[in-house]
Amino acid sequence: CIGVGRKGWELLDTCQLLPISMLDQYAPFTNNMHSNNSSNQQFKANVTGHGQRSPDCWLPQSEKYGILYEMEYIESQTGIYPATEGLLYLISALITTCGCPPDLRSCWRPRPGCSPYIEYAVDFVLPRAMGTKGGGKGLYFASQADKSRLVCR
Repeated sequence: CIGVGRKGWELLDTCQLLPISMLDQYAPFTNNMHSNNSSNQQFKANVTGHGQRSPDCWLPQSEKYGILYEMEYIESQTGIYPATEGLLYLISALITTCGCPPDLRSCWRPRPGCSPYIEYAVDFVLPRAMGTKGGGKGLYFASQADKSRLVCR
């Protein structure tokens, strides 16, 4: 099980659904050594290409942001979040079945292990779902059940 789980983590990381190297500039980490942003700094949109940002979104409108782009600009239009829920479920299943490999992608990532995936849930998904980040306005949900399902993942 551990070998299969390790392969699952490696496959997830290789697919780069979560653009870990781009997220350090936005995440409110208290001890982030790779960014000079404070947790209270406003997120700034990239002004090149698709860099415009809606007032309700806290990331630039660029597909480079992978699953976060999906959540902010695609799924939020309908109020249901299948891609976000799916990734949260996969992360939960991998952690439950085989734990977090501390050396995941240590050869090329400044922060190895599965902590960037946990931070994705804690620092990006939950604050947006609960409306506690980005000016207090949360994500739109088609129903309370959709919100509950996303938060419980």
